[in-house]
This record gives sequence, structure tokens and C-alpha cells, in this order.
Amino acid sequence: MLGKQETHLLFNTLVHIIGVSENPFYESCTNEYCKKKVLFDEEKKYFYCKKCSMIVPEPIKWLFGHIRICDDNNDIEVLIAGEQICHELFNMSEKELYENKSIF
Repeated sequence: MLGKQETHLLFNTLVHIIGVSENPFYESCTNEYCKKKVLFDEEKKYFYCKKCSMIVPEPIKWLFGHIRICDDNNDIEVLIAGEQICHELFNMSEKELYENKSIF
């Protein structure tokens, strides 16, 4: 509302990661003007971008998934995305985390 002051609260808490979505990575087209999610063709064994109509040999891997975290009181599912979050939570780049995804 106009003229009404908003109050924001900020808390720090220690949480534990208790679950990660099955595949917390978004595989996208390598075309710098596209970045659309690519689909894996199980039969032909390659990634394909529908928007660009092209085969994508090595898609870009972006961290974009859900994790379940808990503290002493409760648990919640949150969306995690991006290089900065990847460094803050896992102390790795998105590429390093993708290569070591067995840690999940």
C-alpha cells in the first residue's frame, strides 16, 4: 500500500539438507540467444533443442532444483538456483557439483 511502511525480518539459522530433487540440474541449449531446456532423445542418445532445431552435444548445466532442509523446529522444501547459491551451499561451481552429483 502506498504510504504504509513495510517491515522486513531477517534471520540466520543453521539447517541440514535432508533431501535433494532427483536431478537438481537444468540442461540448456548452448546457443547464447536461446538457453531453452534441451530434451534427451533416449533412442538416438543425444540432446536436442526444439527452439533452435539443433543437436546439442554438451548442454550447459545450471543448478535449478529443490532441496529439503530442516532445523530444530521443522523442515521445508526450497528452490535453489544459480552459481552463487551453489558456491554458498556446496563450496563448488555448478560444473564441479554436476561432476560430483553422487554426493546427493
